[in-house]
Amino acid sequence: MLTLIVRGTDNLQEVYAEIMRLAGPDTQSRPVSLENLRVSWTPTGFMLEARARRRGGSLVACVARVLAETLVARIALARSKPSGNFDPKRYRSEMTTNTDFCKHDDTFCFVIDCPISAVDAIKRYLAETAPSRGLRYGIHVSDTALMTCLVTSPSDSLHVHFVDGGGGGYTSASRGLKGLSRP
Repeated sequence: MLTLIVRGTDNLQEVYAEIMRLAGPDTQSRPVSLENLRVSWTPTGFMLEARARRRGGSLVACVARVLAETLVARIALARSKPSGNFDPKRYRSEMTTNTDFCKHDDTFCFVIDCPISAVDAIKRYLAETAPSRGLRYGIHVSDTALMTCLVTSPSDSLHVHFVDGGGGGYTSASRGLKGLSRP
């Protein structure tokens, strides 16, 4: 997974297009697809979720509730059969379209599933292009991605998913952007 932050006043759409060209024809701009979407249990970060929900109550009770809810969700997704108003197949399909992985404004941030062979070409392109186009950038490469989900109602399509590269993704890429380390 390639996490990239590019900042500058130049035409960032051209930079994005060239990065995608260098990433190769098999690269999907969306890092989440039905083919690579995996659900695991126990959920990473479940303690953060439990602490956020605690609101002065018992942490043990909140941990138990988070683990129980995520186990039920894991089983429902694994079965892939509708239950009440919840259709796991539709939900998984919506996860691919309800995923936030790319932002464009004066800073361009994105995560793509990029072949490792293309990473050096992308780094070279940015190193050569950045000075003449007034760009600053940061890159992070990892074997995995992390998805954080905000689910208001899974049966009513009210869910959004945020993707970051594994091992620090945007945080690590921002270090290069800020000049704290070399990209």
